[in-house]
Amino acid sequence: MRGYWQPQIKTAYNLQLTAYNLQLTTYRLQLTAYNLQLTTCYLQLVTCNLLLATTYPKM
Repeated sequence: MRGYWQPQIKTAYNLQLTAYNLQLTTYRLQLTAYNLQLTTCYLQLVTCNLLLATTYPKM
């Protein structure tokens, strides 16, 4: 009986690991998207700062 159930248990375990890996991949993609948003925001601030510096140079 044990030999009969063992492959099914292994398959279930592998499916759980696959689901966990997919969740981690999704989380990593969300973090990457968030990082890109922060980078875009930072670049916009730098651009704005440069425009202000060229428009209103220090006296």
